[in-house]
Amino acid sequence: TARHTWQQILLDHPDFEWLKAPQTNIEVSDPTSQLTGHFLRVPFLGNGALPKGLSEDDFPKREDGSRYLPFFLTASRLHMLGLLRQNTAKYLDGGRQKLHIAPAGPQGVGKSMYCYLIATYAAVNQFPLIYIPLVTEWALKPSTGLMAQFFIKQFVALNKHWFPSNCTFYDDLQQLSLSQRTVSTPVLYEEAFRLQDILLESLDLGFDGVPKTIPSFTVIDEHNELFRSARGEVPMVEQEPRYFRPFWNWTLGGVTVLCGSAHSKFLSSMPGGTTQSIVELQPFSRDETVTYLMSKESPDSFGGLTTDQAHQIAEVYGGIPRILSGLKGVVESRLQSGQYSNLEGALASVPYNAIQAQFELQKRFDRYCSERVDPTAEARAAFIKVVESCMLTKAF
Repeated sequence: TARHTWQQILLDHPDFEWLKAPQTNIEVSDPTSQLTGHFLRVPFLGNGALPKGLSEDDFPKREDGSRYLPFFLTASRLHMLGLLRQNTAKYLDGGRQKLHIAPAGPQGVGKSMYCYLIATYAAVNQFPLIYIPLVTEWALKPSTGLMAQFFIKQFVALNKHWFPSNCTFYDDLQQLSLSQRTVSTPVLYEEAFRLQDILLESLDLGFDGVPKTIPSFTVIDEHNELFRSARGEVPMVEQEPRYFRPFWNWTLGGVTVLCGSAHSKFLSSMPGGTTQSIVELQPFSRDETVTYLMSKESPDSFGGLTTDQAHQIAEVYGGIPRILSGLKGVVESRLQSGQYSNLEGALASVPYNAIQAQFELQKRFDRYCSERVDPTAEARAAFIKVVESCMLTKAF
């Protein structure tokens, strides 16, 4: 029988057994330690919970119609997952110790994928979860009432499978989330804020119908955007300080993950005593990079790539996933255009600094467009082509 919701898949699919939390502190030893250097699978959490840069098409589909994402488990990612397992074990034993994580690391190292891993970990274990993969979709709403409504919709979409029946609070959440009306009247504003305040309080004190020893998770990616000034305007955290304060001062309960870029103002202005929350995500090691490139499940594998070539890529380009992805795109483009007749020649034609510069210019172009104009896909593709023609040369 075809299954229709990701929630039904999470509860029993063997692909996700490795994400199950330890039930007691005694079980904290990690059975996934032998799985490093392999592609494992994490679930599809719906179109409203897609990590930055991915679409539904990046999640392969099984015969039953369900989707999953191949996830490359490295030693660094396993270490950070271990923090969650240890904290969860203590929580389940009644410790109720808060855990704050601010993932950091080089741009393109995979911080958004780590956030998605945490979100799927919470979802598989049916822990209450708030996951916002792109903070601008929430924080750039024209009013705080609409922000609260969006926040509630995200929570309902990710948690409704465990909502107890005949509970007024959860019924009210679903009613507001399903409403076709936007929060545009004083009554609806008041209702949205009331429900969000209860949600935030429940992250600390526990949710109705959920054991008090179950941790709650709040995962917010691109958190640094709250601190950025667009077009010289006041940053969002300063425009609405009362609304955003709980989302940067580490007062939320359970597990809180606030992820920004390597240059986030948030990381340099964290409240006193919270800098220990910064956890550095490391690039793939050389061996991990080779394994990643040679795997058939890798989104960045090259057809016909030899082990020697993979070692060469690892040495020249390192183990940052975004760089490897950019390299693949450029090489394949050159092969398809007929500029080079073989993979070896195409690989040798791409200087490392050009890939880095292309990412930076493309990022600045995207930001410029988001602040001033929304270009068509054709205009964006034309810009990228010009960038490549200018930079991806031996002269550059």
